Amino acid sequence: MLLARTPFLLLAVALAASPALAQRGFSFTPHVYGTGIIVGDVDDGEAEEGGGLGFRAGLGVSKTVTLYLSGGGARIDSDGGATGVVRDLEVADLGRLDDTYTVASGGIGAQFNLLPSGVVNPFLRTELTGTQVIFDAPGTDDRDDPRLVGGGLTLGVGAEVRLSRKLAIEAALHATGGRFDELQTRDVDYRNFEDVEFGSGQVEVGLTWRPWAKSSHRDRDRRRNRRH
Repeated sequence: MLLARTPFLLLAVALAASPALAQRGFSFTPHVYGTGIIVGDVDDGEAEEGGGLGFRAGLGVSKTVTLYLSGGGARIDSDGGATGVVRDLEVADLGRLDDTYTVASGGIGAQFNLLPSGVVNPFLRTELTGTQVIFDAPGTDDRDDPRLVGGGLTLGVGAEVRLSRKLAIEAALHATGGRFDELQTRDVDYRNFEDVEFGSGQVEVGLTWRPWAKSSHRDRDRRRNRRH
């Protein structure tokens, strides 16, 4: 719902020679990340931590701006913070829940270059993010596990280091703040409760592949000169 009605905002990263040619077109970034999330008392709560895998598909509309879709999932080792919050909701009796849970997210956003002509390119990101916390309920199928559903705003900062015209390594930090406004169970979706705040942080390392990146005129001239 949140993702369907959002405007985009944010970047792609440039490259060494002729960055405009390389930034336009598609890019694909698988990544690993470590994350921490606070559900409920964001100001005084303690983050519960874990790690996961994600993927980002981008479309460079100029040498400085890339629009993208992102998705990921992480397993969180909990001390009972998030499960305690959801058990306290009076709308449903959820029974026993395991403390370990999954955080799944998907976003739509944009990335902005700060140094589009450099080999090392710092960038900024902004994203509208949908988030689910999926709890493990013993004795139920995975698709029937209860889940908190909501969304928020993600801001990020990072840098990309070019390895070649088509390949780069990137590292980024992201912070998300938002609210859960729905509790989904096997039979009923509950919305008549006070929204539950959440905040999360993420440290990400990935590999960006631009399969259709073109060589610059300078690179082509060098190859011709070598042949001659």
